[in-house]
Amino acid sequence: MTSLAKALKLFALSAALVAVPALADEAAPAGYTHDVLTKVAEHAVYPHTALSTAQEGVVTVAVTVDKVGNLEGINVLNSSGVPSIDLAAIQAAKDAAPYPAPTAATDTVVKGKIRFSL
Repeated sequence: MTSLAKALKLFALSAALVAVPALADEAAPAGYTHDVLTKVAEHAVYPHTALSTAQEGVVTVAVTVDKVGNLEGINVLNSSGVPSIDLAAIQAAKDAAPYPAPTAATDTVVKGKIRFSL
């Protein structure tokens, strides 16, 4: 593994997350929100273009999970302002699927922030 690849992997592990409250009509239980956002953060890979220019950002996402845990959709609610970081957050949500099944019998929306910082 090259030193750049090692650095990318190390920075990917430093991606942090902070949960934000969901809207009342589609609120996921706090524990479930934490589980989904943790899984997304574990799959986050710091984009090379952002890393090489020392760009950081926070992306607010909405992850929709069906009743059995499959990813139904991912939306960026608030951009980081860095397109490569926004795309990395979307890719992390895709790579993290499938998720644990929610307790609700319908689709569940989890909203949260994924922080990419050096």
